[in-house]
Amino acid sequence: MSLDTLFEHIDGVLGATVANTSGELCESLGGASGADLASVSWVLTASLGRVGLALGLGSFRSVVSHAPRSALVAAAKAPVIIAAELRSDAQASAVLQRIMSSRWVSVGHRIVLVELEAGPKAVRLEREIPAKAPPAPRSDPRDDAREARRRLRRALASGQIGDAQAATARLERALEALHEPTANLLDPAMLDRIIEGVGALLTGDPRRAMNTLGPLGSGPLDLRWAAQVLATKAGLACGELEQASTSGAAACAVSAELDPWCRGTAKREHGLVLMRQNFLAAGRRLLDEARMSFAEVDDNAGLASCWLGQAASIAALARQERIHVYAAQEAAEKAAELAPDDANVAVLRAKLELRLGSLETAQRLLVRFTRTEPIPIAVERELALVKAVRDHEVPHALAVELSWLQDSLPSQETVDALRLLESEAPGFALVREALAWKLLGLGEYRASARLFKELSDQTDLAPDLQARVRLGLGCITGSGASGLISTNDIVQGESLSADVDLFVEVTEVGAELQAPSKAVFSGELHLFAVPDVLEFLRTQRRTGTLFLSSRQGTGVVHLSSGFLAGASTSRSRGLGEILTERGLVTEAALEPFLREPHECAPHVLGARLVSQGLVEAEGMRGALTRQIHEALRDLVGWSAEGQFAFNSDVVIEELNADVALVLDLQHTLLEVFKELDEEGC
Repeated sequence: MSLDTLFEHIDGVLGATVANTSGELCESLGGASGADLASVSWVLTASLGRVGLALGLGSFRSVVSHAPRSALVAAAKAPVIIAAELRSDAQASAVLQRIMSSRWVSVGHRIVLVELEAGPKAVRLEREIPAKAPPAPRSDPRDDAREARRRLRRALASGQIGDAQAATARLERALEALHEPTANLLDPAMLDRIIEGVGALLTGDPRRAMNTLGPLGSGPLDLRWAAQVLATKAGLACGELEQASTSGAAACAVSAELDPWCRGTAKREHGLVLMRQNFLAAGRRLLDEARMSFAEVDDNAGLASCWLGQAASIAALARQERIHVYAAQEAAEKAAELAPDDANVAVLRAKLELRLGSLETAQRLLVRFTRTEPIPIAVERELALVKAVRDHEVPHALAVELSWLQDSLPSQETVDALRLLESEAPGFALVREALAWKLLGLGEYRASARLFKELSDQTDLAPDLQARVRLGLGCITGSGASGLISTNDIVQGESLSADVDLFVEVTEVGAELQAPSKAVFSGELHLFAVPDVLEFLRTQRRTGTLFLSSRQGTGVVHLSSGFLAGASTSRSRGLGEILTERGLVTEAALEPFLREPHECAPHVLGARLVSQGLVEAEGMRGALTRQIHEALRDLVGWSAEGQFAFNSDVVIEELNADVALVLDLQHTLLEVFKELDEEGC
């Protein structure tokens, strides 16, 4: 049972909320803002409770507050406080009776409605309500503020947007409790700029991230530090080493006023930049200082990251000078001692072994990560290269070069190098796949489309490579080169179904391509989880289509100015199944619309059924909303091993205003997480 069950069949309930005795929101229902209603109910009940105790009246039980256009009913029902907003006070007594006849229990961190009595017993239960237990001791707001600041810095530096927003909310509450202005520690506009930079960095546009973050040299201390650390990473990623060094020095200066973890992080990033500038002694000195800071707080992950970064920096030099390979190996082995289960460390060590021609050692380092699911994508790619060399499919030198180019940013230089490799090994799928993605990243849709199409026609591709190719095909659909691609190319394979909404209007093959720069950005889900990708796109009010591919299947999410316009996956139920289950349409009436794959796209199918009078618009909107909800529920449960790509050129077509949906993404995700939590998932 849940909150919607409590007020079933009572007219005039506009919204309701359940909060625990500490004022924390547990559940909300309906059109009222759950957070606002929880705050009002908590302040109201806590204030009345204190007054009652002061006057010797005993514990608070219930209150009805009248307003010009509505009424607020609040009542204590151990272990919760329930509030409801009503259209008028006519139903106040009925609402109070329902609340008092309910029984709630704590299950772990959740509070669940387990019983709802009726009839005369409800009155008796009301009289038997125990006195409200005293609230749990509240922590010192100063400690809360310090902890929130610490979490905010770590979340921003790690690119965890959702965690950063949670820490921000906690810091705002602590500052409010201290009656201190937020401006000294928080600047919403600056925080938005940092989140924009995080998104740009993690989605493969480090130059834009650097330009966004670099100028943020003033403002609250925590945000200044995070901005400069991230600007250092971005500058290093796009090769702007001078600017990266400037930002790194600024981050180190700011970190002197912060904790050891912040000092270690700033020095690590600046040290890595110096090493890439070939200032090896200065870089190592800063990395040594960073390791001392991480050791001070017993952070083995931080220590390992220093050694891994040092190894990767030296390895970049090893592409030209073999002597550096051994120094890189030494640093990578120290990283492995601290983080033996880190696949990224193993992949770097394997790259170095491949560089030296030690194929057996490279394979041994990687194969242990294939014994558990999911297998990291980087591991599969490197193993494929090692196998290709051992099977004499490609020359050793070509495999070594490709190993580094796969991780390079899209650039004309990278494309030229991959074209050269393709000419040397025209049938090697890994070279062609890497080239297709780099071309797509540069907006060269037509050339990318041809490569992906040719790869999709091959029948001997490994499953992980098939998934990446389908993802690339999905990104190109609707870009102007899509006339080269059949929808069957996208939905082929056992992991896909015809209900996956990868279909949009296509353009003739001869159409002129006018792709904006960075129309497509892509990344790995182990760096940017599905909820964080969606949150970034929401905060940036992006319009376009997010394509996702993993071993769980393939999915898409359509966005319009940051709002949900559609979503589907290969595993979630299709719109047709939901419509027939709800009795809105028969299978016989639905069957003619499913003969063409394009008609299976939920928004297309929904518009056609409504326009022909087979389904009412209201019922269709409800079914589409449920279909989107189930698709998101599937997506958030996907493993971290997969890829995503966002294409601003692929926009869901508006076919029927009566069934067009614009759903709040954040609210929908919260509903999904609440549903999963209630089921113990």
